Amino acid sequence: MTLELLEPMLHGGIRNTHFFNGRLLTAGDLRAEQQANRQQHQQLGLAVGAGVVEGYDVRQAPSSTGAKPVLRVSKGLAVTRKGAVLALPEDVDVALVRQPRTALLSGDAGLFAVCRPEATTPTATVAEGVYVFVVSPASGFAEHAPVVGFNGNGVASDCDHSYAVEGVRFALVGLDLAQINFVNATIRDELVQLLTQTSPASRARLRNGLAHLCFGTQEAAGFAVDPFRLPSGQSPLTSHGLIDWMRSRGDLTECDVPLALLLWTTTGVQFVDLWSVRRKPLTPPVSAVWPLQSGMRRPAEGEAAFLQFQAQIADMIGSGAFGATLTQLHALDLFRYLPAAGLVPLATNRYQGFELADFFAGMEVPSPVHITGDELAALLRMAHNFPPIDLGRAQQELVWTYYVRENMEGIAAAGSTIPPQPYVVFSSGHMPYVGQARYSLDHWDFANYA
Repeated sequence: MTLELLEPMLHGGIRNTHFFNGRLLTAGDLRAEQQANRQQHQQLGLAVGAGVVEGYDVRQAPSSTGAKPVLRVSKGLAVTRKGAVLALPEDVDVALVRQPRTALLSGDAGLFAVCRPEATTPTATVAEGVYVFVVSPASGFAEHAPVVGFNGNGVASDCDHSYAVEGVRFALVGLDLAQINFVNATIRDELVQLLTQTSPASRARLRNGLAHLCFGTQEAAGFAVDPFRLPSGQSPLTSHGLIDWMRSRGDLTECDVPLALLLWTTTGVQFVDLWSVRRKPLTPPVSAVWPLQSGMRRPAEGEAAFLQFQAQIADMIGSGAFGATLTQLHALDLFRYLPAAGLVPLATNRYQGFELADFFAGMEVPSPVHITGDELAALLRMAHNFPPIDLGRAQQELVWTYYVRENMEGIAAAGSTIPPQPYVVFSSGHMPYVGQARYSLDHWDFANYA
């Protein structure tokens, strides 16, 4: 199509019903107006970007059992890749074993295109394995209104539904690790093997490895090798990671918003990991040639890697699965990757945590030095733009460690009150070192001196 200057382009535009006095309105006209309004809202949703806006936290419900696991999902707001807004107005419990039924409850109002046939969601029992827990749009009818025909003389002869209600529904999408082809065979085979192991350390390493499949860590690391390789005229990194791979296969649709990744075995759900798959709203990159540099996806994945690590550390301590051996654990045994920066809680007589020397055993880690709380906040934000620390490299990367002055001062000054939990901060050796001695920032016993 060729246009002249100032000639309006109307093809494919939103069709709003034109109202004027004397026009005979039909249900079709009013539905067209509703559809136009929905399209306008979807355009705004696309401008915001796909992802979880707020809420939609997922955890196992108190009523959950091994045979019939239940997830509790908090109220929230999310946006699909089609721009549809998914609002969950209240907390709900979702039973993962769905009982067969002959028909949909309350029907389908047809407000959204069909994204996944009803028959593909799990019924009865589900084979053990790795699953992505997703939310997608749904619709149904509510209440009834009388129907008066054109020749009915104002007398109702029938009734129909009063409201078409927009809502959401949840689904599990299974993952076959053996079919993954976007990482090297060594990583894939290690994950397949870990899936068969039941020790807490193996579960921790599996959870970490799955998370970094989702972050596309190995794929993004290949960018520097040949940034000018442009199959089909665009970077192969316009799509990367586990979720994009599942979309390319049709396992996930454009209507699905991933909320959590979980491991389900015959004894129940072993872990629910949110930050491996959930992201804040992100718009597509402005360049398909330089997608990592022109969009906000990589910083968002760096942020998610930090949050995922901290959540996993908290679960390792809170679950009690490691018992008294917690202080003897090594990061090299528990993780394939660490975020570019993170916080490790340290054990005391009052607090559970890790031992500094044991956690970083076998790694190139100089003794910790002191930094301030202001430097900590800046360090963590900066880390979102750096790649994760690869613990699987033959040549170990240097890792910086720091104590935070405010934390150490709080412990020293606690006296008879409850002290804060001690922790150590680590950061990638590729990040700028922030432990230099600073003039006029000296605090006795809690600063660095040149």
